[in-house]
Amino acid sequence: MLDLFGTVVARHRVPLEERTGEDAVDLVVELTAALLATAERPVLGIGIGSPGVVDTEGVVLSAPNLGWHDVELQSASA
Repeated sequence: MLDLFGTVVARHRVPLEERTGEDAVDLVVELTAALLATAERPVLGIGIGSPGVVDTEGVVLSAPNLGWHDVELQSASA
């Protein structure tokens, strides 16, 4: 988690354990919830980097190195 100056104020990791597709998105949701729980001030935005080809609706169309195809990332919620 970063502050408005880009300083890291919190880090949290979850093991991927070879999860792909929707299972990996579930981990992203868990990670996001854990970070939001540590926030001491209102969260103004969340950014998530994703591998592969992503359309404008936030669907990972293809990330062959991870076995992701048509994974709805943006619509997942914490």
